[in-house]
Amino acid sequence: MEKEDYKTLKKRRKQGLIAAGILVILFVFVPIGAICYYKGEKSGMDGETKVVDIIENEHRSTNEPYDLIYSPEFKYVVDGKEYSCKTKLHTSRKPDKDTIVYYKTDDPSKCITSYELTNYDVFYVIIGFGVLIAIISSFSMWRITKKMNEL
Repeated sequence: MEKEDYKTLKKRRKQGLIAAGILVILFVFVPIGAICYYKGEKSGMDGETKVVDIIENEHRSTNEPYDLIYSPEFKYVVDGKEYSCKTKLHTSRKPDKDTIVYYKTDDPSKCITSYELTNYDVFYVIIGFGVLIAIISSFSMWRITKKMNEL
């Protein structure tokens, strides 16, 4: 009987470790990768300018029909020529005229906006959730290991 209990505990510990590992990857490493991606995008840009016009591209959320979602396009001018910077994010935060466009001086059509760079705050919440999962999983694994050692 004790051998079965030990095997069951060992199996639960292994399953818990696998599940915790997957959740930590999803809730910690993926958001960190997204943050690094957006920060890396800006690091390649050596010019900056203010937005001259915004096309808000607002639409209703499919989940919450009362929520407006924006996927704005920012117009900016470099050396007298107008360019357009379309964001990759869809967010409920309304774009504003204080947005800065970062662009490559050798190819001003390549750009990223301060609007995109400040919209990854949600990733920090997700990372916090991932850390919480890791702490709870560690405590659970400690309890299982303690029970195994008692057998």
